[in-house]
Amino acid sequence: MNNGKVLNRNTSTNILVVDDDIRVADMLKNYLNCRGYVVTAVYGGREALEIFSTGDFHIVIVDMNMPDVNGMAVLKNIMITDPSAVVIMITGHGTIDSAVKAINHGAYDFIAKPFKWE
Repeated sequence: MNNGKVLNRNTSTNILVVDDDIRVADMLKNYLNCRGYVVTAVYGGREALEIFSTGDFHIVIVDMNMPDVNGMAVLKNIMITDPSAVVIMITGHGTIDSAVKAINHGAYDFIAKPFKWE
């Protein structure tokens, strides 16, 4: 599913990965770096909001459940700051209701963990 936004798939795209599980964040960062993307990984929602406001990120991949600032709050803030940003929500505890809410708040997609790398 997507929110009608166009996902630019060129390797000059700056990606912000946000997940409180350091292993997941670093795996995503390494996977995307190996494909030529410029990737920054952070490990919490508060840090994500701080770095998003100072950077030029085209895509944000954010975990839904984080202890400091949850993914939905990160999504809402990013959509206020930059409505053209592509935000992909990931979660290990997703429901249809949470997916619909994320899409309605501007998420490009909602992906359940574990996910296929392609």
